[in-house]
Amino acid sequence: MKARIALLVLLALGLSGQVFTPPAKEGSPAPNIQILRPQDTLKGLREVCVQVEEVEHSFEKLGVTRRKVKSDVKRRLEEAGIRVADAVDCLQPPFLPYIRIVLMGLPVEPSLYAAFLSVDLREPVTLTRKSAERGVAFASVWEKNMLLVLSPDKVPTLRTKVGELLDNFLDDYRKANPSQRRKRLSPSGPDNP
Repeated sequence: MKARIALLVLLALGLSGQVFTPPAKEGSPAPNIQILRPQDTLKGLREVCVQVEEVEHSFEKLGVTRRKVKSDVKRRLEEAGIRVADAVDCLQPPFLPYIRIVLMGLPVEPSLYAAFLSVDLREPVTLTRKSAERGVAFASVWEKNMLLVLSPDKVPTLRTKVGELLDNFLDDYRKANPSQRRKRLSPSGPDNP
């Protein structure tokens, strides 16, 4: 059991994006670049796509499906004033940002699951290296994660847990866009519309 949980933790850490600012070279002036906090990257955000990664098969059998999670997330984003575009709109210019939802899980015992949840905003970026391929890549600019161990009867609460992570995103979105405080959302969760 411990080995499976450790594996899930290692996988989760591999998915976590970190922003790193290298130190200036000795003797050279520091670059005049503003380093944005994750909350700052949400300023002016008006439209996104939603992508839910494959969900653990055992979770789907217990009612936590990609379709339900995507529906929950889409509804909550639209209530907050963020337009949700079709996935095809994210894959062609001007390449919209997208919210990526990850629900990974492993059965660690017949009566326990380890679950990793992640909500992140991925923005289109271009690379500045001359040797890099021309094109668009997506980078995570905002992210929250959660690691849980739960019994099978608690698996349906994963939709609520995704809602909690999305609440963090929406709180930061509202702080970055004070004029967009159209509606204050009710408590999160699939059972609270």
